[in-house]
Amino acid sequence: MLLLVAAGIVVAVYGGYLWREARVARRTATTERHEDLAATMAALGRPVELAAGEVNLVKLAQLLGEQAGVAIDIDESSLQAEGIVSDQTIVHLPTGTLSLRSALRHLLTEADLGYEVRERRIVITTPDRAVACLVTQVHPLPQPGLASRRVDPGDWGELIFSQIEPVSWDDVGGPGHLEEVPGALVAVNTPDVHERIRRLLGELGRLDTPPAGFRPVPLLPDRTSALDRRIQAALAEPTEIDGREQTLEQVAADLSRRHGIPIFINRRGLRESGVSPFPLERISKPS
Repeated sequence: MLLLVAAGIVVAVYGGYLWREARVARRTATTERHEDLAATMAALGRPVELAAGEVNLVKLAQLLGEQAGVAIDIDESSLQAEGIVSDQTIVHLPTGTLSLRSALRHLLTEADLGYEVRERRIVITTPDRAVACLVTQVHPLPQPGLASRRVDPGDWGELIFSQIEPVSWDDVGGPGHLEEVPGALVAVNTPDVHERIRRLLGELGRLDTPPAGFRPVPLLPDRTSALDRRIQAALAEPTEIDGREQTLEQVAADLSRRHGIPIFINRRGLRESGVSPFPLERISKPS
């Protein structure tokens, strides 16, 4: 009898030890996943240098991944199910420096593709798959005094719902979700939506005090972006175009090199408007 009791105690103690070890392992794995995901999200903000030209999807993933220091894979099975062959899908590069996030968004939109963020890598995939792959992030609220005394907690959620991808949230049938917690918002959505939330709350945080009246306060675009400021300055610069006939693509590449900013052609929009960008229409420029 005593042997059975002792055996039971040993089993209980050892079982408790194994349970604690398993819990620590799960916590460690969860922490590592969060750290890997945060590192991949940070890579989306790194600059990449582009030169005008054409590359296929495989080379694009290699080019952007090497510059941003992050693995970029291609979801071949999902693309093949849509009849897309990665090494035959051509993407047109502009000239200029922009963030990896902007490069992926603009370049993949042209090919009717998207991307999802996973631990340690970014995956180029179909738009449906990209939207279905959501990321959870905590966004600290700006101005602790404003957050706690001047604004109802629900107002922060209403601000995000109304200003950032309104159809993406679950209250209107979308996949995203938002919860208000003390001092922060917990959001489940795509990386692009998280970036827009971060920018909006960051601009609000730059206000020293709540607005004194009803005069509109400009919040966007993000004034911290050097590229945004450069583009705005370039739009005000004088330019010249010679009198030779060139394609729209050639004109965009020339202006991009001359003013040092990336210029994208919305080929998808052109196609939807009945204008074929392949080949692009030639335009006659005044001398």
